[in-house]
Amino acid sequence: MIRPLRDAIAQGFSRSGVSTWLRKIQERGRVATILVYHDPSAEVFDTHLEFLRERYTIVPLDTVVDALHSGDWPTLPLPPLVLTLDDGHRGNAKLAEVLRAHDVRATIYACSGLVGTHRHFWWTHAARRAHALIELPHDQRLAALRALGFEPDQEYETPQALSLEELTRLRPWIQFGSHTRTHPILPHCDDATAWHEIEASRAELSALTTQRCDHFCFPNGDLSARDLEFVRRAGYRSARTTRVGRVREGSDPFQLPAIGVGDDDSVDMLALRLATFYSLLGSTTFRAYRHMLRRRTKRSHATRAADPHPPSAPDS
Repeated sequence: MIRPLRDAIAQGFSRSGVSTWLRKIQERGRVATILVYHDPSAEVFDTHLEFLRERYTIVPLDTVVDALHSGDWPTLPLPPLVLTLDDGHRGNAKLAEVLRAHDVRATIYACSGLVGTHRHFWWTHAARRAHALIELPHDQRLAALRALGFEPDQEYETPQALSLEELTRLRPWIQFGSHTRTHPILPHCDDATAWHEIEASRAELSALTTQRCDHFCFPNGDLSARDLEFVRRAGYRSARTTRVGRVREGSDPFQLPAIGVGDDDSVDMLALRLATFYSLLGSTTFRAYRHMLRRRTKRSHATRAADPHPPSAPDS
């Protein structure tokens, strides 16, 4: 029931022009949009790219990060958009032909301890407990997963991450960044574990892909001041978060905001996400606007209640 209702709302906003209006408000000035996917099908990704290419200039992540570091922000093509995919899912291999057909590049933030192996992403063995496990200290999370039968170093029958052959096939269209080695929640790790996950993954991905690994993405978007310092010290040039927003001149390249996209989103839903409608609902501005409306409504009700003889309708 929720999905059809959500899609109907998205379609209504799109056809009425509200999604476009909200998006253009969010994109005033020279701002860059970073989209976050995980494991979309080739068909969905192709449909999204058709929509996006009519409205944006799709650029590599390097282009935006270079502009932030150099101060050449005004030279960015308008309006710039970056495609990113988290984790390094095996299904991403099917996107190579889509990227080639549209002649655009994307960034995959891969887990270096899983690509090229038959190890599994830990949350796929956690069922409905994944959100609860995210809150646990690192060692307790691993213990809880082992109690569920998951072993982080086990080679399972079916791989979930990209193979070495698939990494090679994607290389012309993909820049690979780090998503740590095993996707832990970094603030819940001790110093040694956090550093190893951040630093070792950079070296491992460089070796696996024969590319420089300059960009990092915080698993689950969780980070601490220590983790930021470790990312800088490890030699990365940028780090992406899951904080909803757009990149502007002067943005911190190590706390890049982004917009999450559902892997099965319709184009209307994509348009609504680009309008950052859901984050707008929770924003300070929107809350203040709702508060103002409530106050006006209360005043109106109070005025009516205080007047026992409201004016009658005029004679026709």
